Amino acid sequence: MLPEAAAATRRPVPVSELVLGLQCGGSDSFSGITANPALGVAADLLVAQGGTAVLGETPEIYGAEHLLTHRAVNPEVADKLLERIAWWESYTATNHGSMDNNPAPGNKAGGLTTILEKSLGAVAKGGSTDLTGVYGYAEPVMGRGLVFMDTPGYDPVSVTGMVAGGANVVCFTTDVARRSGASPCRASSSRPTLPCFSGWATTWTSTAARSSTERSVSRRWADASSTRWLPPHRVRRPEMSCSALVTRSSPLGRWEQ
Repeated sequence: MLPEAAAATRRPVPVSELVLGLQCGGSDSFSGITANPALGVAADLLVAQGGTAVLGETPEIYGAEHLLTHRAVNPEVADKLLERIAWWESYTATNHGSMDNNPAPGNKAGGLTTILEKSLGAVAKGGSTDLTGVYGYAEPVMGRGLVFMDTPGYDPVSVTGMVAGGANVVCFTTDVARRSGASPCRASSSRPTLPCFSGWATTWTSTAARSSTERSVSRRWADASSTRWLPPHRVRRPEMSCSALVTRSSPLGRWEQ
């Protein structure tokens, strides 16, 4: 397989070939009103161009799943999502747990008090387009538009399933300075607040707070989409954040855009 991979070359492809994995972790009270909705706008823009956005983390949309089922393209898609929710309810009950046993201590420290608050923010990553399909963990994503993949809430495992299913770009919104890599695809991170972002200026590539304080989210994404990405071997300085950014996960071969 290595010789085949080494022979691969870059070539232009339409935006419609992008499959964007939508991931959040370490959320706080700002995530649901800044970083996650901003990512939802990006998902809408991608879907409008014929691309695919993959929402996941089934336990962390609990209590807000109706916002997705109401947008399902048909009853079968809605029922499939509800089936996955029911499976997780059964799984946690079997292990003497509860789907309500959330958020995590870090979420609470950031101002989230219930899973419902957390779930509302998580669903915001999916934007506003119709839900066209529901997939099992790591199942190949064959459809276009906004789809849902049944993944756990643990970020590395969730992203692994999305990449295995076909995601070639992943955007990770986070507040508690989590680093995220997603080899073999591109990984991008977004912070919800300006103070957090400026404290990690050499690690994170964007902050959604600027989207809400300076100009419209759509305008900022339009500017970002016109920026040319550089391959990793051409990255030399952290200040090249408009093209590609050396991060603390870069020595492992993971690069953030």
